[in-house]
Amino acid sequence: MPIFKSEWNLQWSVMIILYYVDIIDCSNYYIPDRGKKTSNEELRDLTEELYALDTFNYEKYVRFNFQHKTYYPNITHYSLYEFPEKAQNPLIEIKDKSLYNVSTVRALLELFPHFNPDINAYEINSRRKRKLKKRFLNKVCNTPVMQKMQQFFIKKGELKSDLLEEYFTFLSDMWFEPFKRHTHSQHVSSSGFEHTFLAEYSKNDTHIRVYGFHNWLYFHYLESLNQSLAYHGHSRRRAIGNNESRTLQLTNVFMDWQDCQRVGGMILGISPELELALYTLCIMYRTNDPDGCRISLGGSEVVIRAFEYYVKKQRYISSVFPVFDYRPWNLSVTTTRRPRPPKLTEPKSMFMF
Repeated sequence: MPIFKSEWNLQWSVMIILYYVDIIDCSNYYIPDRGKKTSNEELRDLTEELYALDTFNYEKYVRFNFQHKTYYPNITHYSLYEFPEKAQNPLIEIKDKSLYNVSTVRALLELFPHFNPDINAYEINSRRKRKLKKRFLNKVCNTPVMQKMQQFFIKKGELKSDLLEEYFTFLSDMWFEPFKRHTHSQHVSSSGFEHTFLAEYSKNDTHIRVYGFHNWLYFHYLESLNQSLAYHGHSRRRAIGNNESRTLQLTNVFMDWQDCQRVGGMILGISPELELALYTLCIMYRTNDPDGCRISLGGSEVVIRAFEYYVKKQRYISSVFPVFDYRPWNLSVTTTRRPRPPKLTEPKSMFMF
């Protein structure tokens, strides 16, 4: 008699195993059935089209100073090892300040100061902030990349018409709807957008936790704020795409922010519209998928992990991020619980998605 009577039960079992080997916290995750709407081939073909439509070339504007590389046998529990020294130079060097005149880049950068990264603090949704959210969505939705994705959603029945207002509402509800990231949080202060395109932290008397950090423009924004973010090198990086003039870089970056040492996975050089499109697709069709969301950019396979968060049956985006060489778990292999970092009297580093 088979152990798993359905694909749904198999997915849940994989998530439970991931929890017990300490990969992710699955306590608030739910596995939907939307993935059957779109095949892997459709996702690969669509993301190749989106990549071809994107004309943003970061190499005209910035240079990435990767500097020293550190390899850790277990990247998830890197706090078991000595954290690398601070790099001599920032990761992102601006060659041409006209980067800030790129409409979607400018709209995203203008949003950053209006978010409070402390998940225990009240998030103010001011009129100015609402206006900037609308401006950002307006800028990205009028790009060929997001217009192509809109047509795909209409074809799949996710959108009823090609009205931009409906598209705005669809994206706004998905990415900007606020929620409590933890049940013990006093305020509704988090969102999928803030976690994925910015970063968040929580502090108490014993430790600090940092969440998110998957966007290179936010990394640059913090680096430029009087060195509030310290770059400590990288562990891995891989070129993405077949266009030599704008090869993206999938990178694991070591950093120190809010007195917390952290590793963040991000795609360096990707445009805001392409990143938003890719992550939205993965949220829609490969949420909590044990196999990951497998897309293709310029002939390079990229795996993205997408997770949802449910509060009183209301669905929110928990996190979306790229990963290296992800493979689904082999259930026939005996797994052991990962070693815990030693207890410290001082605040300890935590790796959180």
